[in-house]
Amino acid sequence: GRGAAAAAAREAVAAAATGADADGTGTGDEEATQLFVKGLSFQTSEAGLRAHFLRAASAAGGRVLSASVATQRGPGGAALSRGFGFVEFDSAAAARSVRRAMQGKDLDGRALKLEASSQGGG
Repeated sequence: GRGAAAAAAREAVAAAATGADADGTGTGDEEATQLFVKGLSFQTSEAGLRAHFLRAASAAGGRVLSASVATQRGPGGAALSRGFGFVEFDSAAAARSVRRAMQGKDLDGRALKLEASSQGGG
């Protein structure tokens, strides 16, 4: 009945709080608040990258803290995209949820590959 569902929900909340999966295996990915975004179009700006993740973050009850596109110096000192970037969220739960929701979604004509990133913040 309803009791089992409530117990499952409590277990999920407890698992989320400890950073462990429901089956008890905690990986480093579980704590990551930042996503490594691969496969960016060279046209994608940091503003575009941020905007792409805002709605999913808000649906997950979280916020986008920062979005950055990795660049390198090109001819004449112009910053050229290296085709990947990072998006940081205000919680690991938001990052996980957004990663699931947005995996493979299209941005500027490119399907993005998302991975948990331990780089940066921690």
